[in-house]
Amino acid sequence: MIIQIIRFQHGTLLQKKMFKDNKYNLKEAKLNFKWDEFLERSGNPNPYVSSDFLNSLDLNKKLLFCLKGKEIVAGIVIILSNDSQKIIGNDLIVYDGVFFRNFENLNQSQKYSEKLQILSFIGTQLINNFNEISLKLDPIIDDIRGFSWINHNTKKQKYNCRVKYTSYIDLNEFTEINDYNNIKAFKNSSVSRKQEIRKALKNKEIKTRISHNIEKFMDLYEYNFAKQDI
Repeated sequence: MIIQIIRFQHGTLLQKKMFKDNKYNLKEAKLNFKWDEFLERSGNPNPYVSSDFLNSLDLNKKLLFCLKGKEIVAGIVIILSNDSQKIIGNDLIVYDGVFFRNFENLNQSQKYSEKLQILSFIGTQLINNFNEISLKLDPIIDDIRGFSWINHNTKKQKYNCRVKYTSYIDLNEFTEINDYNNIKAFKNSSVSRKQEIRKALKNKEIKTRISHNIEKFMDLYEYNFAKQDI
């Protein structure tokens, strides 16, 4: 899977109004139940754009819904500079940018087409409204033509897309399979990583549980970054 870093480095005049086309429009959103409900039903609930996580950070942020008619088809999180003219992102928010609704009623071809049109519309609106743009898209977004095609073969401002890669590990295997030698993630790990896994499994004092304590999570999260001098 991939992460796209989108940067737009040559400024334009900031326009105060978000426009709409014949199919889509942007509407400002709030961090509330409606936001979290849409995120949860998106099929890929990115925790870094949940209301609990975003509310724990003192950031200048804007939240938007992309609508097709009256239907919400995507959510957008952008972290702004102090003057609100640049989208600058934040290191603690690993993935920001766009997340889609669950298009379970569409076939694969229709999904690609719909997402391409949505990204193209959102990308155009952002490039028309902000002097500089930096986004880190969720790795589930594996088609960025909606951004990269904007103003292609013209002298107008364009997006510079850089692809990075993200690994997924199915942690359920560690609870469902008794012999860790049969766990796919273990078999594909390096020698040093296998040693760390063996050590952790032998330590009976280590336990895991589901928690909704965002403050504790943020403390550990920031400690991990600080320990790495990030």
